[in-house]
This record gives sequence, structure tokens and C-alpha cells, in this order.
Amino acid sequence: MIEAAAIGRVRYVAKIGYTATADGITEVSVSERQQLLAAAEVNYRLPAGQPPRVLPTKPRVSVVIPTRGQRGATHGQRLIDVALQSLIKWADDVTWDVVLVVDNDVSLDYVEVWNERLGERITVVEASPPFNFSDKVNRGADAAGGEYVAFLNDDVELVEPQTLSNMVALAGESDVGAVGALLAYPDGTIQHAGHFFANGVRLLGRDQPAAMKYRERDRCDRDVTGITAACLVQRRAVWAELGGLDVALPVNFNDVEYCSRLVSAGYRIVQCNSAQLRHAESQTRTGATHQWEVDWLRSRIGEKQLLGPDALSPSPTEIPAETRSRWERWVARLTAARR
Repeated sequence: MIEAAAIGRVRYVAKIGYTATADGITEVSVSERQQLLAAAEVNYRLPAGQPPRVLPTKPRVSVVIPTRGQRGATHGQRLIDVALQSLIKWADDVTWDVVLVVDNDVSLDYVEVWNERLGERITVVEASPPFNFSDKVNRGADAAGGEYVAFLNDDVELVEPQTLSNMVALAGESDVGAVGALLAYPDGTIQHAGHFFANGVRLLGRDQPAAMKYRERDRCDRDVTGITAACLVQRRAVWAELGGLDVALPVNFNDVEYCSRLVSAGYRIVQCNSAQLRHAESQTRTGATHQWEVDWLRSRIGEKQLLGPDALSPSPTEIPAETRSRWERWVARLTAARR
């Protein structure tokens, strides 16, 4: 366990080599933990022996939020209002400011309210149609002044303290390119816990209960192939080095392609499951993709890589067919109930 922790990476083999009665996480002693943290030269502490990580100072984090100012379908509130209120409530563990990237073809009356409330802590960047998520994120990052940037969808909200500092601590490690969080629906099921490649792009933990300890993989902070740009934290210097999201992908796969470039540049990507946020509205999105988007992704990262097996993710073959069939039926019922 100590040796594996020192390496800092978890990889999966293509097929099962042996089985064990438990798949838990073994705790190490205080002295061993201190030795490991010192060897890794990290700039944080684990006073409780587990996350959240504690930083010695409050780093400056620029939170980039693209928004159109729309209201939520379920609660009727403006999504950006909920997101910003959650920052005010839960983000006092860092020094934060906001870069709001707004569409200028709709009323911006909501922006005036936040300009007055946040003052110098908010920067507003306007974008014109047609919609291009990659371009909006890039514009926001260009206007960011923090040492770290946190990209957040306007339908994502913080729900507990130390979320940002916990993710920033990981992002500060020299070989970490980006950090994602566990995103959960309001009903407690997982929307996103990272992605991997297995005959296409697959989402880890999708529609599983967030409290479920299935082999602990959605309970651990661990290396993954990629994360969603709906909640992504990294050093601004890394963002500048990589050149931002590809504007040729305005809606889908822009984060998949970006994470592929991060890995190619030698960076690790960490899924910080100890930081959980609520992703309220994305469950209602159609999620439709176009063939040209798939073709573009293939041209950028390669057909072979998309097919897998993925060294950082479990092989689908480890789940028996009967179990997988029952699980798919359960997911279908859950999805139908949400509509």
C-alpha cells in the first residue's frame, strides 16, 4: 500500500488476474503519511488522514462561468444566481473572483445585480452568437487573473466547504494538469466521475448512487483518462501552455480532446471524488452528438485510443453479463422516471 501510494497512480489490467473479498482502502500511520507527502513535495496537509486537503494559504482562484442567464427547469431560479450564491457560501477557503462569460443577444439585467454585489471580484466578458462553449471558456480564461482557474457550468453548485481548496491542492502538484470533481444529480446519483475509453468515450459512475461503494473507485481520488469541463480546476500556466479548448468543437467532446492533449504533454489528470458538487440541470439535456464531432475526435486522438482498453479505467469485462443486464434495466427505469 505504501509503495502504491508513493507511486501515486492507479492502473487497471485488461482482465481479471485474481479476486479478493474486499476492495477497501487501507489507512497508513501518521508518520508514514507525512513521509509520503514530503516525498511527493506537496504543498498541503492531511490533518484528518484523508481529504479534504488543507493549504497553508488562500490561493487566488478565478472561477470562469459561461452562462446565458437562463432559469432552471425544476426550481425556476436563475442558474447563475444559484451557482454564485454557492460560491459565496462555500468558497471562503480560497481567494476567489469570477469571470462571467455572457451571451450578448439576451437581456443582461441579471449581470447588473452581480456587478453591484461583487464589485471588483467580478469580470464580465461578452460573447456573440452562434453558441460555442469552447470559445466562451477560452475567453473567460484569457480574462482570468488568478494563479488557478476553475471552470464551472452555471448549472453546477458547491454544496460543502473546502471544495475548491481541496481541488486546488491537487492541481498545485507539478505533474497534475487538471482536476475534476464528483458531480451528482439532486437525487444523489452520479452524473460524472471521470471518463475513459472503451469503444468510445464512457463515463465512470454514471447513474450509480454517489454513496455506493462499488469497489471504492468512485470514493477515491485517483488518476483518470479525462474529466468534464463542467467542473475543472488547473493552474492557469497549464491552461496557457495547452492553448485552451479547441473551438472547432463548440459543444461536444471539447473536454475529451483537451484532456487527451494534457496527457500527451505528460500531465496527470486527477478525479477528486472527495470534492462533490451538485449538477442540477444537465440531466435534462438531450446529449445528442453529431457524426462530424465523432470524426473530428477520432482525427485528433486516434481510433485505436478510443477503442481501449484504457489503463486508467476498469475493463467492462470485469462485470458479468447478467449483472450488467440487470444494471442496464435499472438505469432505464431511473431515466424514465426522471422524464
